Amino acid sequence: MVTVREIRMPLMGEMISEGTLVRWLRGVGDFVAEGEPLFDVSTEKVETEVVSPISGTLSSLLVAEGETVPIGTVIAEVDGEVAEPPVLGPVPTSVAPLPEPVAGPRASTPEAPSPTPTSVGDYHPFTPIRRVIGQRLTRSLATAAHTLAVMEVDYERVEVARRAASTDGERLTYLPFVGRAIIDAIVDFPMVNAHVSDDGLELFGDVDLGIAVDVESVGLLVPVVRAANALRLRALAHRVTEVSARVRAGELSNELLAGGTITLTNPGGTGTVCGRPIINIPQAAIVELDGVRPTVVPVPGADGGTTICVRRRGNLSLSYDHRAFDGLYACSFLRRVVDIVSEREWIDELS
Repeated sequence: MVTVREIRMPLMGEMISEGTLVRWLRGVGDFVAEGEPLFDVSTEKVETEVVSPISGTLSSLLVAEGETVPIGTVIAEVDGEVAEPPVLGPVPTSVAPLPEPVAGPRASTPEAPSPTPTSVGDYHPFTPIRRVIGQRLTRSLATAAHTLAVMEVDYERVEVARRAASTDGERLTYLPFVGRAIIDAIVDFPMVNAHVSDDGLELFGDVDLGIAVDVESVGLLVPVVRAANALRLRALAHRVTEVSARVRAGELSNELLAGGTITLTNPGGTGTVCGRPIINIPQAAIVELDGVRPTVVPVPGADGGTTICVRRRGNLSLSYDHRAFDGLYACSFLRRVVDIVSEREWIDELS
């Protein structure tokens, strides 16, 4: 009697609730040994090869390639019989000749018109990780109630601190300043630092800050700076550089990529003015740092009039899940971030 045993979607890491089966490495009828590669799975943008936990013949594959299922789902069945090659029947040595066609009048058939030539493009199938990224972004747009708020930021005081740091041989981008402002604003707006479900919010004490990083030939990945709230400006800048370098070097572990509580993305280096980033669900919000540029602005003069000056300014865009909180809460949070970036004496944090 053959015993049918089940193979389930394995637990791939803490806070991982589902996996996407990227490809099967064996087919129905194949014998697979315990410890032999069986399938590739992606979770949280991490692709991993999974080995078979048992030996036997694959009797059924229950999950199709590209399908996402919860951890613990039965994905295949295995029995104890070794697959045997199929027995081929004898090959006939001769074939009966076809009958001669009967002579008769031949009908004239008009010649078909030549098809209109069409241009043919080069087809480039998505890589497995590109498919996973696309599935997650599509699922985010279908699940979260995406809403956008945008505010302008004055970076003059940030510029003073950046110039001071450069004299010490340290190059600081705008990102750690905005990241630090987000962390400090969350103290008064804790619902922004949360995961959203259909039934409620899971609030977190620590800010695990996700940093969107474009990795060549892979796509957009989001390494996480754990407990970023415990880091001041320089330490945060160094940690952001570290996690970004790790993913660019090919490290795609769940420890590095899973479990962020809010994300910061920075396309500003390309000159963006305003964007609408997609929320990295189940997170409640994502902040985009857009391009910073010299801007002519009116400022109050000492005599009560108005003067014109040039200041470095840019936009911050906040995409948030409206299921989690209302627009006033979201805009008040963004206002607090903008005020911190614009008004803090950042140079004091460098001392």
